[in-house]
Amino acid sequence: MSTDAWTICPHCTKDAKKDINALYGTVSMEEFNAASKELTKVLEKENMRLDYEVYIDGDKMIVSAKAYCTECGAEATARSETPVKPKE
Repeated sequence: MSTDAWTICPHCTKDAKKDINALYGTVSMEEFNAASKELTKVLEKENMRLDYEVYIDGDKMIVSAKAYCTECGAEATARSETPVKPKE
């Protein structure tokens, strides 16, 4: 597989938002603002690696993909095989 793209991990984003929401009203405004700045860094960090490939194997087109977060370890894989049909 080849590495073709990076994106933002949805789990890291969700966890960061949950953490900041838990702080609201429980810490000083200065601490909350500092935490909000850190959240912005998390929301902008492309930490999920996307690897994929597309190829023909005999009479099938194969699409294979994997996503893996370098921060939290979240991952997903997908594979699809589609017959290559002659034009009718």
